[in-house]
Amino acid sequence: MPALRFFEFSLERRPRDPDMQAFHLFMLTNAGFAARAIEQARLYAASPGASPDVLIAAAMTYFEIGGEAEAPAVLSLLSRALASIGPRNPASVGFVVLAYLVAAQCLAFHGRVNEAAAALDEALRIRPGDAGIMEAREHIVTPGNGDAADRLKRVSDKFRLPVETRAIVTTAQPVWGKAA
Repeated sequence: MPALRFFEFSLERRPRDPDMQAFHLFMLTNAGFAARAIEQARLYAASPGASPDVLIAAAMTYFEIGGEAEAPAVLSLLSRALASIGPRNPASVGFVVLAYLVAAQCLAFHGRVNEAAAALDEALRIRPGDAGIMEAREHIVTPGNGDAADRLKRVSDKFRLPVETRAIVTTAQPVWGKAA
């Protein structure tokens, strides 16, 4: 895959750049290199100074490849990412919204509907009036909606790549308890 090789060449020049690391994980996942993506996500997340965006991208990598089985690890990484956000360690709006959407998916898979709704409320706080997030929230809180996780996935797809790289968030916290 020439695009991936070119990207990895660029990454060699800026190996600690959080944007490059996050996009690297998305590219590996999209190219179907699951084992490489998981290993790279593990390495990036293990770095003591990993940025919130990189931690969120690592969580997304685990979630996309491992699905529901990875929910506890995903929630743990997302909690760490959100807790690390601050004025000196901001995160992009797109990544933070994605973090709350992925958390809502994980929580919904495990029947933690109230916490999933709270995560979506946080996404709406950042992106007020977003129709997709509002629709996903409605499906989460309405009993008997078996397709809630699928709707959440469709909404999270539009935030999959950071859409507002210049807009940042300087405060965010997980709104869920320990991973089950």
